[in-house]
Amino acid sequence: ILPQNLSPSEMSFESFWKGLSSTGVTTASDFCLHLNQHFTSTTHASRGLSSHDLEEIIRRITTSSAGEIELCKIQSWWSMWYLPFHGTVKKILHLWDAVDPVTKIYGISHNKQIFHAYLRTTAPGTFALR
Repeated sequence: ILPQNLSPSEMSFESFWKGLSSTGVTTASDFCLHLNQHFTSTTHASRGLSSHDLEEIIRRITTSSAGEIELCKIQSWWSMWYLPFHGTVKKILHLWDAVDPVTKIYGISHNKQIFHAYLRTTAPGTFALR
């Protein structure tokens, strides 16, 4: 699902990065903080990305053992993964934000076994986004 209701500044990776770093590198912690702020402010979600979600993202986009994130490593991730995910969450925001009585959407994982293990222990109706 490609996001169709994002302004050019919300979709622009350059705008996101400029608000984060004046160089081509940032720390994983700064990236996570900035990404979560972007996510909640542009989706209008009351539930941000969880620490597990952010760990999964960092695991996929970092290659440095120092925990640094390079601009060149995440530009394609932004357009190929983040924007479609972001657009999906905006379309199902009522489900993403639902936490009463249980969270309806698990979040982010790239591991099928983790998804299955989690979904087996949750209430019927809980689902995961891929």
